[in-house]
Parts: sequence; structure tokens; C-alpha cells
Amino acid sequence: MSRVFVIAMLVIASVSLTVAQTPKHTGIFNVKGRALDRKGNPFAFAWVCLKDTHSHMLRMKRAGRDGRFAFTMLSARLDYEVYAERDDLTTEKVLISGPEKAPEVVILLKVKRDQELHKHF
Repeated sequence: MSRVFVIAMLVIASVSLTVAQTPKHTGIFNVKGRALDRKGNPFAFAWVCLKDTHSHMLRMKRAGRDGRFAFTMLSARLDYEVYAERDDLTTEKVLISGPEKAPEVVILLKVKRDQELHKHF
């Protein structure tokens, strides 16, 4: 009886180790976030640009009224630069880099301070 118990425990332990070693990351990730003006208000309906830094391929989406945006199904092997623009204003660029990206990356894009100040004068 104790021999069966020991064998059963070894089988359970080996299955647990196999499951623990299975990588959860599929090589694909998502980016979501908000675009804001200098005062923290939504940068509504701005074009959010996502550029692959190697091939320079550009994907663009409109932010919502609340400044929210999302890009899905991105390759974790590539590095990306994300920024938003509307009218004559552009946000700071955010670099998403490194092979160990989380399955979902959340970023905040803010309008560059110097651009917004010059626009009002």
C-alpha cells in the first residue's frame, strides 16, 4: 500500500513540475492606455500611432472621447514606439522594449508641455 502511495505522489509531483515549467507567455501582447493633454484632460479623438522600431511599420487608431486606446496582437519579439497626435499637438513618445513584455502593457501618453504652451500664444 505504501509503495502505491509513493508512486502516486511521484506522478503528481512530476505533473506539477511539468505544468509549472510550461511558459504562459505566447509571444503576443496588447497595449492599452490613455492620451491626456497637459492638464490631465482626455486628448479626445487623437490619432494614436504605434510604430515598429525595426521595420518602421505604422499602425494608427483613433482614441475615444475619453482618450482611451488599445492595440492587440502585437509581437513580443519587436519593440514599439507609441504616441498620439491631433491638430498641431503631439504627445511624448513611449518606447515599449524588451523580449519579456507582460501580456498587457498599460501606458499613459501626455501632450508635450512645450507644444501646448506655444499653441496658446
